[in-house]
Amino acid sequence: MMTDSDNNFESWNEWKATVDKTTVLMLSEGVAVINVEVDLDEFRAWCQGIGAEMNGQSRARYATEAMKNKET
Repeated sequence: MMTDSDNNFESWNEWKATVDKTTVLMLSEGVAVINVEVDLDEFRAWCQGIGAEMNGQSRARYATEAMKNKET
């Protein structure tokens, strides 16, 4: 589904461990962390709507926009 899937983690557990480690590091440095859940169907539709590939850059942009929408 993702065009950069060859650059992704081997398993969900590997991904989750990295997320947890990064979260602890960011919090220890005083950075606010906001978790954003991504619905794959909504993400696919969003990418199609803006003409973007489904990749890391798009995931980051989608999460940023979702986070901004949470704040309002």
